[in-house]
Amino acid sequence: MRYTRYDYKRKKGDSFVWWLLLIIILSIVIGIGVYNIFLIGGNESNGTTSNEKIISTEENKSFTAIQCGLYANEQSAQELLNTIPEEYGAFIVQEAGKFKIIAGIFMYEEAEAKINELAAANISNFRIKYDIPIADTGSKIEGEIIQGYIKIINSVYEKDVKSINTDEFKAWTEEASSKVSDNEEIKLLVENIKNLPEEYNEESSKDSLNFLYNILIKYKIS
Repeated sequence: MRYTRYDYKRKKGDSFVWWLLLIIILSIVIGIGVYNIFLIGGNESNGTTSNEKIISTEENKSFTAIQCGLYANEQSAQELLNTIPEEYGAFIVQEAGKFKIIAGIFMYEEAEAKINELAAANISNFRIKYDIPIADTGSKIEGEIIQGYIKIINSVYEKDVKSINTDEFKAWTEEASSKVSDNEEIKLLVENIKNLPEEYNEESSKDSLNFLYNILIKYKIS
């Protein structure tokens, strides 16, 4: 009787090789998957965070009021007010029974030069910063209207300027505000601007500055 001879050792060796190759292939596949999930995904996440920070910074409309003093009586406040050069458009605000001297309201980036000029003239002052977060169309339009209003106000204090015609600014404000219906600050701004004189001058600016100061209070951050 013939016997069929089986080489058990060889078959066992071949099986081991195939299992080893399978383990290596699976390890490579799993490794690539982990790399994609944790490393590539992590980089994308970091990129998104960076972009969000940039957008947040760019979407704030910043303003500055320069405060020069706070007094319990109006006479002392008026005496300090008289020392501030006329071109600043300084005014007095009454808050909680106190009299606060504000040397003007400016765009944030324009205020530094004014602050330094006052300090050089030995007039103590500090910055009050306001940030309007531009979260939607309403807040964007509000920030732009306030920026335009500040430009009108400060223009009348420039050399050789007696008055500024407000017709164009009024028309632009009306048009811009028509895109928003539920923003109370915009309604207040539009109503105030609508009542400005056609020829706007320094005398008119004091009421405007007080009005804007009170609009900006809710956005105070420092």
